[in-house]
Amino acid sequence: MKTKTFWNVWTQDLPASLSKKEAIEQIKNHWGLSYGPTYRRLRGGMFPNFVKDISFMYQNFGIGFNMDRGFFFDHQQFELINEKEELENARIFNLSK
Repeated sequence: MKTKTFWNVWTQDLPASLSKKEAIEQIKNHWGLSYGPTYRRLRGGMFPNFVKDISFMYQNFGIGFNMDRGFFFDHQQFELINEKEELENARIFNLSK
């Protein structure tokens, strides 16, 4: 099995419902960089603090890393992230789901 790079997962595996523009904004804030350097790091798969950054990617976007297969997209994690966001939005507006 061929290992996948971060950029392969980013460009091929992420669902259309994930706004890459919003994701880059979150990553920008996480790294404290502007758009250009953030985009270059993502494209090159360069993570300043690999463990911390992959944990952030997994918790926020469902992108994980495995030593055998490289980067991967976890659909179940992504569904949990979306569900959590919906519940949080409902709580903010005092709505029940």
